[in-house]
Amino acid sequence: MPRPLQVVTWYGVRVFTDTVPDDAPRPGEQELARILACEKRAGATDPYRGVAALTHVVASRR
Repeated sequence: MPRPLQVVTWYGVRVFTDTVPDDAPRPGEQELARILACEKRAGATDPYRGVAALTHVVASRR
């Protein structure tokens, strides 16, 4: 019998960058840092995390 898990939190991933082609050139360090900061903030904030392409779920055993 599986042990039930309790969701602790969840995050959206690729809120703004999901439509970027895989072969797109990598942005410079400063621009990449800004993009990642925006993704991190949006991925943890409703309603943005709800429209993300992927999710990361953090759960624990009860």
